[in-house]
Amino acid sequence: MPLIALIMPIGTASASPLPTEIQVTTLDNGLTIYLAPMDTPGVVSYQSWVGAGSRDEVDPGTTGFAHFFEHLMFYGTEALPRAEREEALLRTGANENAWTWFDDTCYHQVVAAEALLGIIEIEADRFQNLDVQPEDVSSEIGAVLSEYGKGLESPWMRTSQALYATAFADHTYHHDTIGYIEDLEAMGSRIDLVHSFFDVHYRPENVRIVVAGDFETGATLAAIEGAYGGWQRGTTEPTPIPEELVQEETRRVDVAWDQGPVNTHLFLGWKVPGFDPADPDAAALAVLGELLFSDVSPLHRDLVLDGQKVFWIDGGSSQLIDTHLFEVNAELREGTNPAEVEARLLAEVASLRTLDEARVASARSFALRSTAMELDTAAAVANTIGWFTHRNADPASIDAYYENFAKVRPADIARVIDAYLVPQGLTVATLTPEPAVEEAE
Repeated sequence: MPLIALIMPIGTASASPLPTEIQVTTLDNGLTIYLAPMDTPGVVSYQSWVGAGSRDEVDPGTTGFAHFFEHLMFYGTEALPRAEREEALLRTGANENAWTWFDDTCYHQVVAAEALLGIIEIEADRFQNLDVQPEDVSSEIGAVLSEYGKGLESPWMRTSQALYATAFADHTYHHDTIGYIEDLEAMGSRIDLVHSFFDVHYRPENVRIVVAGDFETGATLAAIEGAYGGWQRGTTEPTPIPEELVQEETRRVDVAWDQGPVNTHLFLGWKVPGFDPADPDAAALAVLGELLFSDVSPLHRDLVLDGQKVFWIDGGSSQLIDTHLFEVNAELREGTNPAEVEARLLAEVASLRTLDEARVASARSFALRSTAMELDTAAAVANTIGWFTHRNADPASIDAYYENFAKVRPADIARVIDAYLVPQGLTVATLTPEPAVEEAE
């Protein structure tokens, strides 16, 4: 029987753009279920959110393992081995994939409504009975090493990795989700780590199921309770995540690029608090991002359109659980001085301390309309619910976020700039091509 069952009115009499209500049920074993029926005839999104990402890779030698384990979750169980599982999914017509980032791993399917109950059985089986053999671990490492190699070929990725590695000295946001090469190369023999990671992180109290779309709530909830109700809570506590010490001065890192022609990349990041959708500062930082990076912003006009200084510029808060970065990312045109672009960015941030209400209202309105237009599929709604509820488990916080969003005024923009976008919280990463080495005659 469920321990908690609540109905939260999301998107009905509030500023929230979600076109549905959310029924929340927490089972006795700690598994939380979010059901969001909506008008998507014949289509359902079924998502399993695990509170495990590279943030949880604390122990030495484990960087990249959350992402690697995501790959292993497709290897099947004794009851439904990998090939049979793939065949069963093919018969349902399900569109299946997964992703891992700093805080989360999400397994997601879009299925026909009539196939939902079958998907519930398949997913419940692998989350409770995953059967990974040593040969599976050794064979899968090649795919992850290939992803690592692709990351090395991306100047954007290399600059981002340097930014986070420099900004975070203690917290696990220091390392990228893909991990360090020496750890990845050693994972092929780490069946022990597979078992311990599964036992610690893939437990019902650390998983949220989100269902959105065309389904009957009573039958769906009963099916989930029946399939997952016997899943036992974990007995091993995860290693505590180290707390990042307060940054006291601007940090800089230069990244040399030796893989051929490349444009200079300039990334800035200021420390901001962990994202809580119910916190008014979270909404103010989101509006600040719209003011800085929209296609009609002065920054875009001066640097991209008129000034032709950069190819693109974007950024904002990445909305992570712990202290993270409010970023500005840009790819510079040839001949552009990164110091000039940085000075223009800082000047624009300073100017936003004295905005008029009309400009803030325009940014608020545009961002809310854009969000509402994007939330037109079951998958998009499930993604939003899953993301927000890992940062604040109460789905009413989604309402709170958008209500705060609609209340943001110029004074709120000035407040978050003065609190967070300050020199002592800033890290700057610059990637530039290495000078060509002339051969001796």
